[in-house]
Amino acid sequence: MGFNKKYVPPLEVLKNRLAESPESIKYYWKADALIGPAESLDYIEHLWVEHQKNKLENQGSSTGET
Repeated sequence: MGFNKKYVPPLEVLKNRLAESPESIKYYWKADALIGPAESLDYIEHLWVEHQKNKLENQGSSTGET
């Protein structure tokens, strides 16, 4: 079994990459560990939290809950 480390670029580079290809965020989400600037790691965490919130909201709306 492997341990997947991903190197995260500086924040501005990361934002540019994600603007060009939003689906590429999954590359980082699949990692076991992220290595890089704290600002970039915080940004990835923020995107993950937003993704989870949206996922929960969509599940609630699909079941008819409010």
